[in-house]
Amino acid sequence: MTKEEAIELVKQDASALQSLENLFRNDLDVILAAINIDDNAYRYVSKETQDNKELVLTIVKKLHYPKVLQYLSNRLRNDKEVVLAIAAKNPSQLEFASDDLKNDKDIIYTAANEDGYYALKFGAEHFRTDKNLILIAVNKIGAHAFEFASEDLKDDIEVAMKAVSINGHKLKHVSDRLKNDFEVASAAIKNTGNAYKYASKELQKNRDIVLMTINNKNTYYEDVSDLLKFIFKNSEEFKFNKEIVLAAIKQSGHILSLVSVELQSDKEVVREAFIENCLSFKYASDELKSDKGFLVTLFNEKNGYHILEHVSDELINDNDFKAAINMAVDESKIPYRYLPIRYKNDRELILKTIQNDAYIFEYIPDQYKNDRDIILLALKSNSYCNPYTIMQSANENIKNDKEIILAAINQSPSALQYASYALKDDKEVVWTALNASTPESSNCCSLEHVSTNLRDDKEIVMKAININRDSSKELSYASSRLKNDDDVVLLAVGKYGYALEFASENLKNDKDIVMAAIRNDGTALKYASVSLQSDESIVSVAVQNNINALKYASKDLQTDKNILAPFKESVVMVCDNTTGKEIYEIKMLNLQVLGFDLNDSVTYFEAEKLCGALGNGWRLPTNTELEMLYKYLFITGVGNMNGIYWGDYRSDLGAYKNYFNHNGYGCHNTSPDFKSQVRPVRSI
Repeated sequence: MTKEEAIELVKQDASALQSLENLFRNDLDVILAAINIDDNAYRYVSKETQDNKELVLTIVKKLHYPKVLQYLSNRLRNDKEVVLAIAAKNPSQLEFASDDLKNDKDIIYTAANEDGYYALKFGAEHFRTDKNLILIAVNKIGAHAFEFASEDLKDDIEVAMKAVSINGHKLKHVSDRLKNDFEVASAAIKNTGNAYKYASKELQKNRDIVLMTINNKNTYYEDVSDLLKFIFKNSEEFKFNKEIVLAAIKQSGHILSLVSVELQSDKEVVREAFIENCLSFKYASDELKSDKGFLVTLFNEKNGYHILEHVSDELINDNDFKAAINMAVDESKIPYRYLPIRYKNDRELILKTIQNDAYIFEYIPDQYKNDRDIILLALKSNSYCNPYTIMQSANENIKNDKEIILAAINQSPSALQYASYALKDDKEVVWTALNASTPESSNCCSLEHVSTNLRDDKEIVMKAININRDSSKELSYASSRLKNDDDVVLLAVGKYGYALEFASENLKNDKDIVMAAIRNDGTALKYASVSLQSDESIVSVAVQNNINALKYASKDLQTDKNILAPFKESVVMVCDNTTGKEIYEIKMLNLQVLGFDLNDSVTYFEAEKLCGALGNGWRLPTNTELEMLYKYLFITGVGNMNGIYWGDYRSDLGAYKNYFNHNGYGCHNTSPDFKSQVRPVRSI
């Protein structure tokens, strides 16, 4: 194996690094290629490399955020130069430094200048009383380090002001005395209104503090509503304070639901709430909901049409309201869905509106949902039109209208499904749908919706197979004659090997057709004729494409030495000079495999210990290696492997179990407390 090949291998799977020979496991370029794929890939290097100071320092210089300290030898974890270099770029790695170095002032100050949170979290306890260090630390990344400050420093106004000015949420961590300090609380609230929640009860009732909180533009928009609810639920007197209510209403109209009954009847308050959020009007008093003059005033506001949802039929028919509504309709200021019923029933208005807004089709009266002119205008609208909404309610006359169906197909080729059978048998219509389809998209015209007659049209069928993602499905709808057509079936199986399932029995026995299918997917051998499942050349290609295809070969070929030769010839049985135990050596993988399982049923961590106890480099195999063992050992009948095996621990969620059985190979994540078999390997 060349260095370039080793780099390509670890680029595909960083864990492959541990399977390489030491020459490459110690190579800077190979290691960096692995780390670029997996931040924690340094765990796969050899023991001597984990203790190589010069190499580690070179790697740290090249990485933006090195994650190597936990994988270094104890000697290097206690090396000041190494730890200092890592802490300067990734202070979170201090967790893995020696206790002596966690007590080193140079290292902790260096880390604090990068990320104060981790410097104080992992540094020795006494650093939390160092005011100078705390001031440096809280100045970094959201002042999160402040929570680690000593109680005395949390009561220090200089430190507290620094922290809350950077991150108002840190008011939560200041002393009770400073939570009641107007200057400190104000600084926190100016940073974010949410800091109000952490101020003292006394300051939470302070008018200036409350107005400062409500008017703060630095509060995240999605937090504003919850914060305002907190204010009004926390202090009953604010519900009666018009100044505070008006300020809050301008931020969130729904606060109208929390204010006093008197203010829910106040026109100024309700108007501001409606302007901010029209839906808030439902919280207005009944008196205002029936005040014609006030309702007309709101109707004339921007987006005032929303008020129509709350206006009685009697008021809508009032002359003043009629005039206002008619003017708004003439100027197209009211979206169709908000119009009173009598306007929604106006066909001319529908025709005028739907040309530019096909979306309204969903809201028009049922009596117009089969109106040909309205449907055509909707399908040809300048706006987005969903043909399914239109065609699902269409009658047979509409479904048999060629112009309408062609317009629907132009919007979405799969709309052919709503056409009448006569139009599904019209080659021009079907060809238009196929041509409008985007290859490989989910919105293609399918043979499923084409007439039986056109399913026997070779040109139509080949076009459908070409454009649809699932050529297997398209072939399944083709006529029996075309399922026996070489050109059609060859096209289908070339795109998706499993389409062979729907080929004629004659073509399932055609060597060229079957060869095309198994080259696409070896397991398509499942649908080949019994004769070809017994053909050595066919089975050999299928197995090389996908080892799982072997189970579909004839019984004789499943154990045929020629079929298994490429795998079997790479395996040599040797004897361990130290223990005298039987070992299988797979030269192509530079891997040795113990000739037997260590234990039938252990947890992942127990499995790891069992491998480590063997010494001499024995370890759990990676998932990639286990898949190779399935091919080289299990399939060839070597190694006595069968069942569920632990693979390398690769996820925060759990460990990987690998299945070996005659149905194939599988790999799944599971709890490390699950019990599985153990088969150690080691690199050579």
